Amino acid sequence: MESNSANMIHSFDLPDNLAERAKELLELIPLHSWSKDVVSAIKFFSKDESIGIACSGGADSTLCVLLVYAAFPNLRKRLTITHFNHQLRGEDSGQDEAFVQELCKKLNLRCLADKAPQDSDKFDENSLRNLRMNFWKRLEQNEKITHIIQGHHLNDVAETLLWRIPRGVSVDGLTGPKPVSEVGSLVFLRPFISLSKEFITNALNQCAIPWREDKSNQENLYLRNKMRHTVLPAWKASCDRDLLKGIDSTRELLEQDSIALDFHANETFEKCSLGEAVNLDVLSKYPVATQRRVLTKWLTSEVADSGKLSFLISKLGDALNLIFKSDFKTYHFSEDWKIQKKNSLLLLECPPKAKSIPKILLPLDSFVHLSSGNQINAQNIQLDKDLFIRISDGQIDQNQEAFLSVKKLGGHIYARSRKDGDRFFPIGAPGNKKVSDWMIDRKWSQKQKIETPVIVDGQDVILWIPGFSPSESTKVTKDDRWVIRLTYL
Repeated sequence: MESNSANMIHSFDLPDNLAERAKELLELIPLHSWSKDVVSAIKFFSKDESIGIACSGGADSTLCVLLVYAAFPNLRKRLTITHFNHQLRGEDSGQDEAFVQELCKKLNLRCLADKAPQDSDKFDENSLRNLRMNFWKRLEQNEKITHIIQGHHLNDVAETLLWRIPRGVSVDGLTGPKPVSEVGSLVFLRPFISLSKEFITNALNQCAIPWREDKSNQENLYLRNKMRHTVLPAWKASCDRDLLKGIDSTRELLEQDSIALDFHANETFEKCSLGEAVNLDVLSKYPVATQRRVLTKWLTSEVADSGKLSFLISKLGDALNLIFKSDFKTYHFSEDWKIQKKNSLLLLECPPKAKSIPKILLPLDSFVHLSSGNQINAQNIQLDKDLFIRISDGQIDQNQEAFLSVKKLGGHIYARSRKDGDRFFPIGAPGNKKVSDWMIDRKWSQKQKIETPVIVDGQDVILWIPGFSPSESTKVTKDDRWVIRLTYL
């Protein structure tokens, strides 16, 4: 994950006395102007915790690195500057990464960088955000980085407010980004969300500290950029007072309301919770906002998968319109997940936990029992004319059977569960595609995605997945004499 771009020669006009400039910056933006909650969290970091600072090279994240460096010298040995290169802007993206590496070199700070995969074809804001989040989760797992400090500012708060309102959000949605928030076990800290973008750039200019400008921010390709360049300026111009100052105050008041609602919901949840069930008779006596929060806490206590949890919570509004009706019996979140009313209790029903398949050898002429309870068999058989006609005419049930050319195989074959990054090119398909995308296209359940075996060769090249035709690379032709017959039960 360490980047080599620090070896590239670039001139970014970063001063040799950058550490001194960081102290000057701290005099302009002292600790009392930071978020109090974040300062308190930083001061009480345990000695075992490692801290990351997200840095793109832009003005806000550059300021974030310098201020944390100057304000907390005792943390420098535990600081890691993190940079994720989306590779969307060619050489400019590489120079951003090199700038961050040089910034760290000047301050003698550790830097970890990673890049988006070359085959990534999703460039929407949500997909890019997920790539960064997955990067930080890897750092948490591999580097024990428990906290990520970010340079979000007041303009980001205003843009997020504008971006979320058309989607329909509760008080919680209107308070983001918050000074302190959690995603799973990762904690995100944003010390500067009360500072405007203009204030930040003026402070950097006053201390003669350069930063990188992302030219794509001036384009209106993404919705957030459109709001930044059109809606927000018009909103400011039409106000008779300081818009950003008002947004800062509003965000803080909403967060206080959110905390109070959460406190009330916790008390209510204790009264409504009966083991794994919720007492609807008790819950019905509370306001809808409290009901929604109680059911959110209930789902959170029952569902470990964060992706599935987010999906279930997104459907709560529809569920709330039904569960208190006298004739309510069942609400289906999806094919696999549902809530049921039994007497006055609300119960969550979910599919049994899927059992992944470790990589195992498939010997010939022997059934292999998989952890899911299913079986797979491999046989070496001679190809005759009738069988070739069946294969070439597509008279094979590809859910249960596949035929592979023996001469095109390089040796042993194996079965395992799918892995992130797996790609597959089945016969008749227009090309190679991620296995996860193939499965999404077929609307497979999560259990089916995990428990369906992926058949691979010794180089981990995918040969067949039940439900699909075999790989183009092992296609049987009339010149074949022997084939491997795979049977999945």
